[in-house]
Amino acid sequence: MSDLTILEWCAKRRISKPTFYDLAKRGLAPETYEMPGVRGQRISQSADLAWEKRMQELKKSKEVRHAAELRKKAAQNAGRISAQSPMHVSKAGKPGFPKAPPPAGPKRPVGRPRKHLEVVT
Repeated sequence: MSDLTILEWCAKRRISKPTFYDLAKRGLAPETYEMPGVRGQRISQSADLAWEKRMQELKKSKEVRHAAELRKKAAQNAGRISAQSPMHVSKAGKPGFPKAPPPAGPKRPVGRPRKHLEVVT
């Protein structure tokens, strides 16, 4: 296996190119290099393996687990607040639930229908 372009590496890892550049901005992308005479950056096999190892370590880190737990609690709280809303879907059809607005109106223009031209042969 040879070194990969950024696009090839993204395909291999099943991430989008914008995600790669987001990782790079945060200092989490694999190391890249430029080959003389070749356009674009490349990712070596060793850089790919080092990135994979770094991601596994990061996944196990206490801070990442804590952040994931905070996101989970925030999502649960948002769901709870949403369910308490009088507009929540679970309250549809019950007294006090606002009714849907009437349809916007006719879909075609009002007035006389247009006359079609007949082809005379």
